[in-house]
Amino acid sequence: MHLGQLYEAKICLDASFPSFNARLRPGPLTGRANNALVHERGNALAEVQRRIINFNDEVVRPFQEAITKLATFLDAPGIVVNCNLPFAVRFDSLFYRCRLIVLEEAMRMITSLLSMRDGSQHATLLIEGLRSITTLEARDNLRALHRIIADCEVKGMKRLEVEVRLIQACYHILLRNLGTQSDLAVGPSLQNALDLCKQYPDTAGSFLRIYQFIKTIAIDGRQVRSTIYNRDLQVLWWSWPKHKIGNVKYCDNRHPYSGATSPNCPECGRETPKPEKIDPMTFLKEGDFIVAMRSVSLEEKCWRV
Repeated sequence: MHLGQLYEAKICLDASFPSFNARLRPGPLTGRANNALVHERGNALAEVQRRIINFNDEVVRPFQEAITKLATFLDAPGIVVNCNLPFAVRFDSLFYRCRLIVLEEAMRMITSLLSMRDGSQHATLLIEGLRSITTLEARDNLRALHRIIADCEVKGMKRLEVEVRLIQACYHILLRNLGTQSDLAVGPSLQNALDLCKQYPDTAGSFLRIYQFIKTIAIDGRQVRSTIYNRDLQVLWWSWPKHKIGNVKYCDNRHPYSGATSPNCPECGRETPKPEKIDPMTFLKEGDFIVAMRSVSLEEKCWRV
């Protein structure tokens, strides 16, 4: 539900951007009107963001805490399993995805304001203020995502870890476009994401195509039109309402999932064994090689050369 609302908000922002751009006007007398347009657009996702925060604080977290306390109190796995619930972490990541949309839109507005070549004081203050706010929050959010990645690693949430690493890479790209540096080692982080995509093809692997696009921008420096806001990736979560009572399953990482709608855990999923590393030295027998070479006549050596 909330992810769908986020997608819809993103689509509306993209569709309304030409109109916003056309309403901007250069000159000292239009400063207040331009400021109002920027403020209105910057708060376009405020309602969606409020719903995400409220649902997480009022429903998800209390539910998880109650289940954990009940499982500990009863100590009866046949009644309540002390499972590894992933929902609060997912809502945390959803909040930072929402903020990413807002900050990316701020970057787009900065570009539009700069394109007017308006040297008035009001325009300059508006651009610099917007740039400063966007840069500070992007840095803070990028650091906060480190904590979510750590939670994903502890909880074995492979799919979400890849998703968060890609969101983090988008924050890195945003900071670069703002003309500043981030503290993210984007290369190793994206390599970790790629390794998980290959190791867990049914879950983390669903982000492989998006990974390729983001890597092209973040590492190769080429600009391609892509986005992490892909509707196809939410199909799995829409299958939960089709769950049938009595079919809750638990994976090795204790994630609960519906056995009626998914053959494997949607958080970690089927693992592909890592290919064994081959040491070429195991095939090189130095002693046997020397004996073989000594047994070959001079004529045979010259012929082989």
